Amino acid sequence: MKELNAKVILLGDASVGKSSIIKRYFENNFDDHIPNTIGTAFLSKIFFNNRNDIKLKLNVWDTCGQERFMAISSIYYRDADVILLVVDALSENSLLVSEKFIGEISSNCLTEPWIVLIVNKIDLLSEFSSSMDLEELKKCCPFYEKMMDFQRNHKIKNIFWTSAKESSESIDEIFNFITESIFKGNINCEKRNMKNDKRILTTSIRDRNPRKKSWFSFC
Repeated sequence: MKELNAKVILLGDASVGKSSIIKRYFENNFDDHIPNTIGTAFLSKIFFNNRNDIKLKLNVWDTCGQERFMAISSIYYRDADVILLVVDALSENSLLVSEKFIGEISSNCLTEPWIVLIVNKIDLLSEFSSSMDLEELKKCCPFYEKMMDFQRNHKIKNIFWTSAKESSESIDEIFNFITESIFKGNINCEKRNMKNDKRILTTSIRDRNPRKKSWFSFC
């Protein structure tokens, strides 16, 4: 059986809900009082594709969103296979911070990662309802056009609209998309620099007290 390791990093401004996305995905739970992430944290999940005889270990990393730590975060995402760039649906500033992250990714990544844009906290949009279709949802976002410009300008193919608070469906959809894209070969995670990854992983564990994290999303 072929074994693959994929590194998925969540990047974005502080308080956009990165940790909540992870908590929802791994624990199917939501906590209104998750503290801001200090440093990094990660969880792993194993997937099997019997059709192609592949075992995939998905390593999902949470990072500190405060801008002053942006340079430090780069050592963790520079060898990422997939970057989930998270924006708060009500915070235009979070989009500006994501613009800065795009520049940092371009400067620091060893290979070209697959970037996915996640618009989180849609449950806070005015008149939000879980029965809304995507077009109705877009109209509620106060900076939707700027977000679409951002997506086009940086050639980001995939965007998900999520709410870790509401349910697990949208967040499951994100990670299902990632795993299926890897199994189909659309995301190539076989060219990872495993030496660098091992060093970074060891540093993170040494510098941080072990603490269980969780993650989630809505599309």
